[in-house]
Amino acid sequence: MISNRAPFYVEKKAVYRRRNSAFTLLEILVVLAIMAGLLSVTSVFYRQDDGKELQYQVSQNLRLFLQHKIDQTWLDGITYGLQVTPQTITVYQLDLNDSTWVETDSAWQSREEKIQILLTSSDSLQDEPVVDSTTSQEDVEEQKMDIVFMSSGEYTPFVIQVEYTNIEQRATLFTLEGDGVNALQILEN
Repeated sequence: MISNRAPFYVEKKAVYRRRNSAFTLLEILVVLAIMAGLLSVTSVFYRQDDGKELQYQVSQNLRLFLQHKIDQTWLDGITYGLQVTPQTITVYQLDLNDSTWVETDSAWQSREEKIQILLTSSDSLQDEPVVDSTTSQEDVEEQKMDIVFMSSGEYTPFVIQVEYTNIEQRATLFTLEGDGVNALQILEN
């Protein structure tokens, strides 16, 4: 009679193990609650749209453009002059034959209508013409340039602010500074 009970007891134990191997409703609810908490935290950071990121992207884009022009003047031995408006920066090249500024095909233009750039400080050569090592002051036609990148690798120091045109969004302001010798920096005010 003992032999009849043993197989029955073993079968019952195997069925009991299969029931315990499944997840309970409470365990599933705890996992869902944890996932919902993580999603709510990440969506808060994802939804921040105060324009700060857009301003930084425009500042970075402008910094890369200007740094490329600085490097290009030094490598190619060309002097560039820049005229700054709220939406564009126009690049001129100094023609050594005529001693005049000639507009180039290269220009920077903001793709964002909400953002403008302002040249707030520049040691530009407004009162005196640009002097390169190959030209004299008398040879250069007096066309006013806001910023000048010289063929020696130096440039006139400047400060450009990148800001929203909307008054409410002006709290965050990025400033692009060039000291005349070193690489350009983006500073957050």
